[in-house]
Amino acid sequence: MDERGFPTSIWSAGYIDSLDHLFDLMQRNPAKIFGINLNPKNWIVIDLNAPFEIKDEELFTMAKSSPFNRRTGKGLVKESWVDNQLTYADGKIIDRPPRGRVL
Repeated sequence: MDERGFPTSIWSAGYIDSLDHLFDLMQRNPAKIFGINLNPKNWIVIDLNAPFEIKDEELFTMAKSSPFNRRTGKGLVKESWVDNQLTYADGKIIDRPPRGRVL
């Protein structure tokens, strides 16, 4: 799926047996593969029951399209925090200087 729907959709569809397993797949294992140290100051707030619609025009990816356009999902990211600073809320990226690195 796309940036908004994949992790929470596999959770809500019952393919993942626990949130800990979901975090292994989506955070811990990729961090090991790419040699990234996980930072306890980084976290997200998710409403696992909130429905949402995937809309191409709202994607943050460069491709700006998804094969799941106009489909609905369940489980919505409400906030994202990096280094204890709010970086995403209410569907919008908070304007901050980039701090990531290209992998």
